[in-house]
Amino acid sequence: MVATFPSISDPNWARLLGVPVEVSYTKEHFDWDKTHADGARGHIIGGLIDQVQSPPQYEYFFDFKPEGFVAHLASIAWSVTTSVYWLNQLEKEFFASDKSRDFKAFILNTDMIAHTKGEQNIMEFLNLLEERIKRIRERHLKERGQPLEVILISDHGNAFLSPKPILPAKSLERMGWDVRETLKEKTDVAFVFPEILSFAAMYCLEESRPKLASDMARVEGVQSAFYLAAPNTVEFHSLGGVTRAAIDPGARTVRYEIIRGQDPFSQYPLFAKKRVLRFEEYFEATLDTAYPNAFVRAWEAFHINSEQKASVLVNPVLGYVFANRTLHLLTKFFGLKAVHGSLHRTETLGIVVSTSREFGPLQPDGFLKRVKF
Repeated sequence: MVATFPSISDPNWARLLGVPVEVSYTKEHFDWDKTHADGARGHIIGGLIDQVQSPPQYEYFFDFKPEGFVAHLASIAWSVTTSVYWLNQLEKEFFASDKSRDFKAFILNTDMIAHTKGEQNIMEFLNLLEERIKRIRERHLKERGQPLEVILISDHGNAFLSPKPILPAKSLERMGWDVRETLKEKTDVAFVFPEILSFAAMYCLEESRPKLASDMARVEGVQSAFYLAAPNTVEFHSLGGVTRAAIDPGARTVRYEIIRGQDPFSQYPLFAKKRVLRFEEYFEATLDTAYPNAFVRAWEAFHINSEQKASVLVNPVLGYVFANRTLHLLTKFFGLKAVHGSLHRTETLGIVVSTSREFGPLQPDGFLKRVKF
C-alpha cells in the first residue's frame, strides 16, 4: 500500500474507505476561516486530546472500533492485556454480527505499539493477530459452513528509529519571520507539527510562500519544503536546488523539471527522455525509489487530502521529526521507537495482505476497486 501524503491515518483511511476527508490533515490544524478584529487570519486549534475525545470521521464506517473516550484511551495505552482485550472483542462482535460480508474492524492500538514499543513488539502483536485470525477462520467455517477471507491493511509504514528533533522556530526568527498563531503581516508564520508525526504543515500569507519554502529548506533535518506555485504545479525547495512538478489531473499526467541546482528526489532521469509520464507509469517507475509516487502525492496533499490546506508542507530527512509538546511528553515517559508522516518509502509503504489472494501495489483510492468484496 503506497500511502497518500502525509503518510498518516486521517487522509489515508478516508480514501481507503471512500469517505470524506477531515477538515485538515489531523485534529491539530490551522483554521483559515477564523478572522480577528485586527484583520489577522486563522487560529491554531486541536491536538491529541481532541483525537481521543472526538474520533475522526472514518472510524464511524467501521463495524468494530473503539467506542467513546475510555475505549480510545485504552487503545492508546497499549499493553499485552489491552491487545488481547481488543482481539477478544473483535471475535465476539464479528460472530454476533449478522453481516456475512464486508465486516470492517479497526484496531487502533497497533499504532501506539509501533510508536512507543518498536518493531519487535509490533511483530509479536502481529503474530498474536495471525493466530487469532486463524482461529476465527476455522470457527467461521465450522459454524457458518463457508470459508472466510481476511484482508489486513496498514495504511502507512513506520520508520523504526529514535528520531532527531527539528526545532525551526529560532531559525525562522533569525531569518526574519515572526512565529505566531494568527497571520496578518507578510513575515508572520504559523505551524502545526501534528502529534507524533514527522511532517510539518506551515501557514503564511500567499505572497510569502516562496520565501517560507526557501527558508525552511535551509533548516537542519529538512529534505524539502514545497507549495503550490500554480494551481497544479508544486514547487519543491531543498538545500541543493529548486524543482517543479506539474500535474494534469484530467489527463492524469506528471511533468518534472529542475529550475536550478539539484533534484532532491533523484527522479529527474525518469523524465529525461519522456518529458511527461502518465500517473500509472510514474507510479510503477518510482515504487522502488526512496520517494515513491512523490510528486502526485505532494499534489494530492494540497488538492484532495485536506479542506484547510497548508501554505507550505515540509518533508524531513529520514531520521528527523518535527518536535512538539506531545512528542516530548511521549518520548520522556514511553520512549519513541517509530515515526511516520513523510514522503520517504519507509514511512509510506503499508501492507495489504489476504488469506485468499494476492494483491499488487495499491494506492488508497484503488483499494475498493481492486478488492471487490
